[in-house]
Amino acid sequence: MELRPASGDWKDIDAGLLRLHLEFEEDFRLDLPQLLLLRREVNRAAKALAKMRSGDECRSLRLLTAPPPSDDPQVRRYLAKPPVPYVLRPVPGLPRILTAGDSLDLDFFLFGGGRELAATLIDLFVYIGECGFCNGEGKFSLSRVSVVDERGEAVAVWCPGQVWTSPQWPLFFFDREPQLLPGQRGAIRFITPARLMRRGKPLFRPSLAQLFPFIVRRVCGMCHYWCGVDLLADPGDFFANLPQEDIRGGLQWRDWRTLSGDRGEQPVGGLVGRIAVPAEWLAYGAPFFMLGARLNLGKGAACGAGAWELVLEP
Repeated sequence: MELRPASGDWKDIDAGLLRLHLEFEEDFRLDLPQLLLLRREVNRAAKALAKMRSGDECRSLRLLTAPPPSDDPQVRRYLAKPPVPYVLRPVPGLPRILTAGDSLDLDFFLFGGGRELAATLIDLFVYIGECGFCNGEGKFSLSRVSVVDERGEAVAVWCPGQVWTSPQWPLFFFDREPQLLPGQRGAIRFITPARLMRRGKPLFRPSLAQLFPFIVRRVCGMCHYWCGVDLLADPGDFFANLPQEDIRGGLQWRDWRTLSGDRGEQPVGGLVGRIAVPAEWLAYGAPFFMLGARLNLGKGAACGAGAWELVLEP
């Protein structure tokens, strides 16, 4: 399917990759459950810093962590909650035993205008480092910050004590018409658990037809709020013409932590596994599948939850 944006230009959909180099000051074991709690630590840090900041710094902090909704009621109906502009890329090699002096790189995509908030993201992680990566454990410092290009080459742009200056960003662009072979199929494979909610309840075993709208909204939200591009003139018409074949099976729900509260212990989990994407689906929604794989999916997507990849098959 050739996707023509309703407003804006496809070339305006871009991202920069910011690499935070963490140097740990104490021994720390980082596993997937702790990484998936990063969203909580970011929110805590944002609330604490908001009490210490004022003026433009405070406004930038709110814009980075809790952007305001659109003034357009139609956009609010379709994209109820604005996305934050950053997305943590998958962290390889977990679980990882880190000792004092060891380093860990966290790679964040910053989409569109979100690159102007890079200094605020750095400020957040300086504070998180002082408090600890998770539950007060795993204190670290930022040894440097780099920008990374599509070849994986990194250039340092900040170190402690240095005033942030907006760098020359090497940009990532995304194909509007990905090159697919005739009849090519694919599969979605989740790398980290995805927690998808519908009407306040989690989806435990969604079909492809149930999963795809989450991907489309995630992509449309990021493009609208941070790149100034509206991809769909009529979302209702787009969804009404989805392929008729639906795919079930392959995705499973897996609990990864337990919450303790007034109602006792509550398991928290997300979707894992893979689900097939038939050729007709891939041809119809290719731009959304391709770009969506860069954005993660579901609750906590910005901080590494719901990371997935599109695996193309012959």
